Amino acid sequence: MQRGREVHEARETKPIGARRIRQGGVVIAVDTLLEGQVIGLKGKVDEILELGDGALAPIDFKFTEKRDSTFQTHQVQLCMYALLIEEVMERPVQRGWVVYVRAGNQFHEIVFDDKLRARTATAIRETRSIISETRFPFATRNRKKCPDCTYRKICPDGP
Repeated sequence: MQRGREVHEARETKPIGARRIRQGGVVIAVDTLLEGQVIGLKGKVDEILELGDGALAPIDFKFTEKRDSTFQTHQVQLCMYALLIEEVMERPVQRGWVVYVRAGNQFHEIVFDDKLRARTATAIRETRSIISETRFPFATRNRKKCPDCTYRKICPDGP
């Protein structure tokens, strides 16, 4: 976690998003706290790019090992940032990137299609329910899903 914080602090003075994305773009915001009144979310976006077509795109840096694909939780988190950007900045957001820092800043593009937006809406509803009921989410019967769960280290039914 400390190394991840150091990476974020170094990046504040030298954004790396636009330099690494082939589609181009200009970093217009770094470590920006957004709060959406309509969707009821608040989050700090690592970088926001303005792309050549005028759309905006979030970039989220993760200090994790190299992966062939992105964690579903990372996709949903990035989509939540997209929803926040759309509401607060009133600009379209069709895609974004998760960057795995320990893999040499390996970029994974995430497209915010209807399926991911629906999955994100479900995650928001479920999270609100968990918070309001002050309970852990139900454990899955499919243990293959555990590596992608943010509760795996503290789960009472742990893998």
